[in-house]
Amino acid sequence: MKTDCLSDCVHAKAVCRSPTRWCWHARRPMGQVASGLQYVHNHRLIHCDVKPENMLLGPRGQVWLTDFGIARSESAVRNKQFKTYELIGSASYMAPEQINGSPRHSSDQYALAAVIYQWLSGQPLFQGTGLQVCLQHLSAPPLRLRDRVPSISPTVERVVLKALSKDPFQRYAHVQEFAYALQQASLY
Repeated sequence: MKTDCLSDCVHAKAVCRSPTRWCWHARRPMGQVASGLQYVHNHRLIHCDVKPENMLLGPRGQVWLTDFGIARSESAVRNKQFKTYELIGSASYMAPEQINGSPRHSSDQYALAAVIYQWLSGQPLFQGTGLQVCLQHLSAPPLRLRDRVPSISPTVERVVLKALSKDPFQRYAHVQEFAYALQQASLY
């Protein structure tokens, strides 16, 4: 069975030419990833490494979320049953609280929003060395999507930037709610 990685699509930068078309075509795959994450969260796990390379495209267009090698249970995070000085995850997609050693379900939502931001704009959320990127996740606001791609709708931009909030309590309550908001925003 042949599978492709979503990173091929994300890194292709073809989206820059037509973000509206991307929103329409990406609703299903991103909805599938969000649905998979919601399933994981409902089972009290945090993926901790949501990134394009961990999203595989199946032969019928289905998307599989993979690589649970660094996933954490809620109880392990609560009880600090891992080394907090170790960064777990990929710097380009890491939520501020995950960088600080306290990942939560909304950390996965932040990572998914960072993937979508990159897919829409053709550029990563932040650039630099791993350390520089982590510091930007902690303190720098993301550049507005419309500054990078003016044709993106303000509604889509608002949805993505809310999911990228530095404060996890300012994000959507659930990753599925984020996916629904993005789906609704992409209709206009």
